[in-house]
Amino acid sequence: MLKKIIFIFLLCYLCVLETTYATTEKNINNKTIIVILRCDDYSSVSSFFMEARILNILLDKKIPCVFGIVPYVCQFDFEDTMNQEKIPLSHEKIDTIKNAIESGIIEPALHGYSHQTIFNKKTGILSEFYGVSYAKQVENIRAGRDFLEGILGRKINIFIPPWNSFDDNTVRALENLDFECLSGGIDYSISERSSLKILPETCTLPQLKNAILTARETSSYNPIIVAYFHANSFLNDNPNGDITFENFERLLDWISAQPDVKIMTMKETINTVQDLSAKRFCKYISYIHSFSLLPVFIQPSDQFLYRAPGMFWNARVLFWRVLTGIFYFSIMGIFFLAGILLGDGIRERRGLLYFILIKGGFLILICTIVYALKNLSIGFKGAVSIAAVFGGYGGIFLAAKKDPRAIFKHLIIKDSGID
Repeated sequence: MLKKIIFIFLLCYLCVLETTYATTEKNINNKTIIVILRCDDYSSVSSFFMEARILNILLDKKIPCVFGIVPYVCQFDFEDTMNQEKIPLSHEKIDTIKNAIESGIIEPALHGYSHQTIFNKKTGILSEFYGVSYAKQVENIRAGRDFLEGILGRKINIFIPPWNSFDDNTVRALENLDFECLSGGIDYSISERSSLKILPETCTLPQLKNAILTARETSSYNPIIVAYFHANSFLNDNPNGDITFENFERLLDWISAQPDVKIMTMKETINTVQDLSAKRFCKYISYIHSFSLLPVFIQPSDQFLYRAPGMFWNARVLFWRVLTGIFYFSIMGIFFLAGILLGDGIRERRGLLYFILIKGGFLILICTIVYALKNLSIGFKGAVSIAAVFGGYGGIFLAAKKDPRAIFKHLIIKDSGID
């Protein structure tokens, strides 16, 4: 009984800290919400018409944007590992982006080398750099950077990995090639000792307005939002796109009208924000991962912000980890009880179902884990599957060996403290 009281007290304490943290942040004045727009995949095979329209809108409204440029794009399919010709950026594309850069609105960044995945489609993994040797990454990044610097006549020190995917070798290569900034995803770790400035992607264009509204309510100081998109993100050209040009323009007009929001390039952000260190990034992803295995409707809305650690940060992370633990123990418990009831039925029959579940249950559990980790990471569905199978199989196995009535009697007596 005492253990339950202590547990409930600690949980309430964490909830209070969570509320206090949010309330404290709301009272912070004079903050600036920094928005970075990032347009990826500018290359010889991307849509010239769509990119020209994007550039015209940005230049007309004087909205800065980072363009991720692919120097030697693969000819056909980004997601196919077959040998493909590498096409250097065309003269037409070079002239267009050079003029935009010279206007001071567009900031160039290196977006991989060829943007071709090294993994087969069947793996479900897409990456040009993850898992590639250090020497090969240095070779490709250097070649891509030298090409862009040669045609654009300016230093390139921002790197955007295709599919936001990178590894430790990528980080080492960028450091040794004197890159200043890495803008990738949050599913990849990095050493806290890295000298790189980190500006991870946080949301897409359709999520941007809500991200700004959330930043206004909850972030303490200089919250950063990196919204990434592509030319094929627009419904005008792609039926699978997620925004129209009309809504894009309305979104930019709305952002421009917000007095506490400023759209910046990555270089401007680096010069403005004091801490963009790898250590900040590591703390940020520990927070994101603390609730990543919870259902979407439970997750906090501030996941689309790159926020700096503040007061009660560790308690905030602990709160979501405890909640995640409670959620999955509940799933295991529910399926454990269901397994006990099912196990009682097969215990008496001992037929084919008994053989499959009892003798092959461990194999079923292993297959579930392999399926959950098929993309080298575990997601919400995979975690739920493992918890359900583990709890269910545990209940079935126990009930198949012992009378469920004795099990429930033991649990009730143990819970009540009766000897």
